[in-house]
Amino acid sequence: MGKDNIIDIKDLRINFYTKAGVVKAIDGVDLSIIKGETFGLVGESGCGKSVTANSIMGLIQSPPGKIEKGAIWFNAPKEILERIQPNGRFRKGSSKTISLTDGKVEILGLNKKNLRLIRGRAISMIFQEPMTALNPVFTAGDQISEIILLHEKRELAEAVLKKLNETNGQKKRYRRASKKIGGKGELRCSSCNGIVLEDQELCPQCGSSFVRNPNKTVRFRLFYRRIYTKMVKDPDALSLSLMAKVPILRRYRRLMIIEANDRAMRMLRLVRIPDPKNVMKSFPHELSGGMQQRVMIAIALSCRPQLLIADEPTTALDVTIQAQILKLIQELQDEMDTSVLMITHNLGIVAEVCDRVGVMYAGCLVERASTDSIFKEPLHPYTQGLMNSIPKVDLELSRLETIEGNVPNLINPPSGCRFHTRCPYVMEHCKKEKPQLIEIVPGHSVACHLYGGDGNG
Repeated sequence: MGKDNIIDIKDLRINFYTKAGVVKAIDGVDLSIIKGETFGLVGESGCGKSVTANSIMGLIQSPPGKIEKGAIWFNAPKEILERIQPNGRFRKGSSKTISLTDGKVEILGLNKKNLRLIRGRAISMIFQEPMTALNPVFTAGDQISEIILLHEKRELAEAVLKKLNETNGQKKRYRRASKKIGGKGELRCSSCNGIVLEDQELCPQCGSSFVRNPNKTVRFRLFYRRIYTKMVKDPDALSLSLMAKVPILRRYRRLMIIEANDRAMRMLRLVRIPDPKNVMKSFPHELSGGMQQRVMIAIALSCRPQLLIADEPTTALDVTIQAQILKLIQELQDEMDTSVLMITHNLGIVAEVCDRVGVMYAGCLVERASTDSIFKEPLHPYTQGLMNSIPKVDLELSRLETIEGNVPNLINPPSGCRFHTRCPYVMEHCKKEKPQLIEIVPGHSVACHLYGGDGNG
């Protein structure tokens, strides 16, 4: 486990148990991502790229999926490590115990409560199809603020307390809201002209009251301050969870929702969405594909994650929008110091944005190196085939090269090297023994018997 690695995947093996048989989807993947880098994971459709990403996020549905073996070590921030519950509280049926080593937590098998501390906050994902990933019955603003409300309770409570303290010393104005506007339940404060909810007692902008009894307003303000002070100390307190389920008591969340909506608006501006105020109120079907993808990026980055998984983020977008989305991800990565796992089958994207590359075939990682090294001197026959299939502007070819054969059925995968049925350099040894990933030159590893891959990688 490298000290500078944000994540280390060791010997990951995942099977899916179906009526047709056991699909051996991932077979011993080893992968590390360095802090701050963009790591590209490439390969044909069905090679296991998305399954690997879903295992990091804890999204392997069981049944039918099952993680048979392996470990995923994540370099989690200190505030998350402090909130993870110890005493071996892993998911039901697991024999593992929570392991913390040098600030890293082994996230495979964590129960849902512990996993939710990491997923969505420290590790986020841009899913492949924004139209299916976004909820069609909620507005874009609601879906961004939801993730902020879930993971940023302490930060929201601190912001609300600050505003309450700022308005506490001001002269109290007890004017009622007037002038009905816009959507259902919205009013305009007659003191500062700010927008407030119909059943709100305090204006979040100026602190004016919307009730007749000033003493009641003061009591509510003291009540809110006690709750938010407690939330700053312990956002996971059981009493707060119970209060959130009682309608009359969960009114304290309204000020948090206002603050979360403000942050959601800032995220939409950050991802370069024009007119974010209207987009906040828009449903996914009212947005274009590029706008939907930007909303997905805003959701993924709303809690400033340490690792961002981008699962083919430019699928079904035209080339102009693709370039804008990739440039946006790079800019936000530099601004937030986020590591990125870029999953794609487009080698042009890899050459443009990735620092290092891993090539997958039929559930196995067959080559891993820097982007320059992969493009200058691909070692594995499969990687060579991918490179030769790219059109070249300086060469006039009658037809592009192809990789002969078909992707194997992973219910009955080939013995030995899974690529041997399509490899032009196949040897008898390839059919019997699986090659291990070994380092040929510094920083460049390959799993192939042509390079002595029968040793221990």
